[in-house]
Amino acid sequence: MNPMPVIVNALGRLDNPVVDLRGVNQFRELVRLLERRGYRTEHIEKTLGGDFPAHSSRVWA
Repeated sequence: MNPMPVIVNALGRLDNPVVDLRGVNQFRELVRLLERRGYRTEHIEKTLGGDFPAHSSRVWA
């Protein structure tokens, strides 16, 4: 596996905007990254499809 490139942003901090989300743990990793960025649990749940039943019942009612 190739290491991710190291990028330094304008503030001189190491920044790696590309995250590999392939594999069996892709959704766990996505949740971890969203939590680390400060997203609330209810927003993460909706992002991962938690709002689908409510939305589909309105669309197909």
